[in-house]
Amino acid sequence: PLKSDKLSDMDRHIHFCVPNLTWDNEQQMWKAVRMRPVMELRKYWDRRFDMRLASKLTDLGYTIERKHKNGRYY
Repeated sequence: PLKSDKLSDMDRHIHFCVPNLTWDNEQQMWKAVRMRPVMELRKYWDRRFDMRLASKLTDLGYTIERKHKNGRYY
């Protein structure tokens, strides 16, 4: 938290809704979406979000600073 206002800095994030429904053309019926494959790729999607955000910000003239700690970027 910042000392002046006792609030944490905002963290970049995005909200989206995934309907738990998909149409199966082969069986001609509605089915529930299988979320496990999506969740298994969440680290990939997190990195893709960061890359796209950084690209758009640099296009607008901002500089991006990466922080390195204990052999990892964060």
